[in-house]
Amino acid sequence: MNIPLLVTILLALLFISVDAWKARKRKKQTNEALSELTKALLKKDFATYESLIDKNENLGLFPRFNASYMRLEGAIAKDDERRASKILREMNVSSLVERQRAAAANLAFSYYMNRDDYPTAKTWLEVIEALKGSDALKTRSAWLYDAYAEHGDAHLDEVLAAMEKATGPERGYYENIAAQIYRNRGEAEKAEGYDRAAREHLQQR
Repeated sequence: MNIPLLVTILLALLFISVDAWKARKRKKQTNEALSELTKALLKKDFATYESLIDKNENLGLFPRFNASYMRLEGAIAKDDERRASKILREMNVSSLVERQRAAAANLAFSYYMNRDDYPTAKTWLEVIEALKGSDALKTRSAWLYDAYAEHGDAHLDEVLAAMEKATGPERGYYENIAAQIYRNRGEAEKAEGYDRAAREHLQQR
């Protein structure tokens, strides 16, 4: 599987961080810290990235879950599977509140799908499917798994319909699934067209 995971990680980092702390008095400090983290991750300067997390967690800007989540993002961006697995164990995902569990499971699922480690991805898909809400996450994760791990094509119409309503990286996500479904059907030309579109949209901010 070939999804530009670093882009997905950056978007997740910004979303979960800003949303979680937007009401805090130190919003400006938090946003500045997030900007520094994003720059370090884009440069793949993982030592700086880790030190920034430690620094801002100690200052009280990053709650424990968010700091762990960003460390997980760094391990995934570095493709350090051993560290990513260790962080996930330490996060004790089953004990997290629903929203945190959804965020961690989604990131883990995407990572293992990207590594073509479908048995481990399936484990995280089951965590996602057990969530009480998060219906959109459940649906798109199931589509992704079916297209890549099962080489299925049953969800093409649904994927294309969702794609038409989406923009930017979200649209690119669906285009990526559509490309794989067309590959599964043996339609290489259509697959390549959706691959090109996916690469373009996934790089948008």
